Amino acid sequence: MTQIGRRDARIIIQRATELVDSQGSVFQSWSTLATVWASVQTLNSKEVTNGAARTGSTETLFSIRYQSALATLNPVDRITWGTAVYDVASAIPLPQGRPSEILLTGVLVMDIAAAAGSTGGNLTHNGTGLTHDGVGLDHTPPVTGLTHDGEPLTHDGTTIEHTGA
Repeated sequence: MTQIGRRDARIIIQRATELVDSQGSVFQSWSTLATVWASVQTLNSKEVTNGAARTGSTETLFSIRYQSALATLNPVDRITWGTAVYDVASAIPLPQGRPSEILLTGVLVMDIAAAAGSTGGNLTHNGTGLTHDGVGLDHTPPVTGLTHDGEPLTHDGTTIEHTGA
């Protein structure tokens, strides 16, 4: 069991739902199940080369205190930690019978800061949503306090504050 003092990372656990917009298009929206303290440990990280293409994979273990509302976590859920987004690969309540913690294994699927830094991409706010290189970034709860190099993100002198898609 992880000691509470070791849970020093704030994570957001989210679940996807499919919604239909006014034009009948189906889109995915993320709702926050919980914002909790976790201990975080990288389990493994690897890089695979396929011809000229390289892809990386990082698997991370998150230990959180048990909550019955989180007992149904599964691979359609995700974890957000800082700028990194992880798909939930597994969720195991421990010990069995009367759990006191949940061990979550997450696979890194996106790191917004790394993607913007490594590709020179553009993080923009278009008045209705936050995008990276034209791809919409859905985030619930609203993103506030966005920074770049320690400074608030601004557009035309106005601080960017995303309040949902």
